[in-house]
Amino acid sequence: MSPEDLLKSSNADLERFAVSAEPEDLQNLFNTIWEKVRPLYAGQPKSMESAHGLSLAQAALSLASHARDQRLLIEAWHMMGRSLSANEEFEKAIPFYRQVISGLENLGDKERAARLRLALIGVL
Repeated sequence: MSPEDLLKSSNADLERFAVSAEPEDLQNLFNTIWEKVRPLYAGQPKSMESAHGLSLAQAALSLASHARDQRLLIEAWHMMGRSLSANEEFEKAIPFYRQVISGLENLGDKERAARLRLALIGVL
């Protein structure tokens, strides 16, 4: 499944894919989504790219929730925070950044959590 296929899928389709896909396939899909979301950042004008990135992040969040995979969920929260801030929806981005930071700290990844605190400050 490609990122574009995710956008055409129903929630039921995403759930079926999430529970049947191999973990490696899900991670590869998330890596591909990141390629589209990573270039987005707060401070740039709202655009078609930021809206598209937000749609992909929402699909990733749904997929991660259905897969019940904590690492994918943390990645999806990060995508949501990043794409919401790039889409000038700063207040909506804040809870996602907080969830990412908390999740990373729970996994013991203090370094990434610290970097994302800086991203959260930028959103505030």
